[in-house]
Amino acid sequence: MSFNHACPDVPAPVIADSAVLLGPAWVGAGVVLAQGTVVRSHEATVSIDNHSAVLENSSVVGTATHPVAIGQRTVFGHRCQVIGARIGNLYEVGNGTILMPGAVLGDGCILGEGTSSARARSFPTRRSWSAGPATSSVPPPTPTASGLRACAITRSS
Repeated sequence: MSFNHACPDVPAPVIADSAVLLGPAWVGAGVVLAQGTVVRSHEATVSIDNHSAVLENSSVVGTATHPVAIGQRTVFGHRCQVIGARIGNLYEVGNGTILMPGAVLGDGCILGEGTSSARARSFPTRRSWSAGPATSSVPPPTPTASGLRACAITRSS
């Protein structure tokens, strides 16, 4: 497991005592892994980018054929299951959502509670999806990219 400390003013990850990390995973600055969360990374196949949160009793599983990449400032609700999916930046995933291997989710989307994805399903950028087999609805407001600055900050003395 590696923690991103590229910038001195960026907070360390917050990993609950009951969260479990199995295998080498990349966990960014300010990431929250809440109580009961399980991250299972076979051969370093899970990355969770800066300021994202995986809430209570969720599981994230990455394998060599289906790695998991979670973008910046992405929040997963309680009891979510992520197996081999790529999730963009500024994403909100509702409670009980299931993302199957090969799912690709664009930036700035919202998945409602209980949404499930088919294998290898793509979700376009800036859309809202509802429960059951994912169906599209009205696009959410344009997200601001203010929180997406790269962490390669140099300070002059």
